[in-house]
Amino acid sequence: MKNNIFSKITAIILAVAVLFSLTGCSRAQKEEKSVLTVNNQTEIPSGIFTYFLNMEYYSNTGLSDSDYIDRATNDSLKYLAVNSKAAEKNMTLSQSEKYKVSAETNALWRYYGKYLENIGVTKDDYFKIRQYETMREKIRFALFDKGGSEAINENYVKEYFKENYCAVKYFYRDLYDLSTQAQIDNMTDEAKKAYEQRKKDAEEQYKSISNLATYVNSGIYTVDEAYMAVTGNVDKGVKVNTTIISKNDADFPAELVAAVFKQAQGSAFIITNSEKSYIYFIYKIGLFDEGNSYYDKYRKECLIGVSENYLENDISSWTKSFDAVRHTNVCSDCLNNVKGVDRSLFVGTDRYTFSPIEIK
Repeated sequence: MKNNIFSKITAIILAVAVLFSLTGCSRAQKEEKSVLTVNNQTEIPSGIFTYFLNMEYYSNTGLSDSDYIDRATNDSLKYLAVNSKAAEKNMTLSQSEKYKVSAETNALWRYYGKYLENIGVTKDDYFKIRQYETMREKIRFALFDKGGSEAINENYVKEYFKENYCAVKYFYRDLYDLSTQAQIDNMTDEAKKAYEQRKKDAEEQYKSISNLATYVNSGIYTVDEAYMAVTGNVDKGVKVNTTIISKNDADFPAELVAAVFKQAQGSAFIITNSEKSYIYFIYKIGLFDEGNSYYDKYRKECLIGVSENYLENDISSWTKSFDAVRHTNVCSDCLNNVKGVDRSLFVGTDRYTFSPIEIK
């Protein structure tokens, strides 16, 4: 029985080895570019390892060199484990998935390729990373979605939705264009006067909109009536929106997101900045006021959130069958490459518009 299991694992590893083959290279050249040798047959090239090493190096400051190398090693083994599991389950990417991976690789390489090449990651390496990320998600849903071998109870997914998302009605208004003191100092007297008048008018608008929360909470106005009271239905720059906000939502100010989750359902409040140059009017509604329509829209995100730890645990368990030998000198060279390249180069320039793009 043990021999049969070992033979099965060996067959899978050999199938996955094709992903890492370097055609046209000699055995010596392969070893020279290899960082890890797994089960004496599959070599993980330096470009794959360096990609993970770079991510670990800039995501976790203050670690020792050996810690960074250990983390990148673990990431590389997870990469191999996902591809091995896909081979075992005969899972492949569809044509549309392959096209999407290719298109995204080409688009992102245009911005970040120079930096990645400087640290030793080729475009082919990056393409394989994108394939791995797509396959990882495909395996996630095969395991944990409805009908999967480790399907998560739908009630858990809904509970995650309730804990991490809120539904609101809101409208937003720019009260005036905020200027720095240096900009104000450079204004003409006439421009300064106009600016101060805009600030004065904005203060009146702020007071008017601020009162709406009191009116709505006391039942004098509905949200739509409050909006009409402020705009008179003529201000086309303001409209009532209904949206879902998540705990890590980057589309709204952080203080707004934090406040939304503290408020009770059915309550209204306002959010502004210290200069009162803008204002949000927020009214918190029920996540299921529209039936399951909000939940259905965000269910995929929720399943990802609920299943992430389970998926990581599964992938880690799959690496247990790996006997990995690390080529220490190559690992050190990879880390020196990452350290030696100016991080400011991790900024791409769109070759068509020449607008700078930076990875956050």
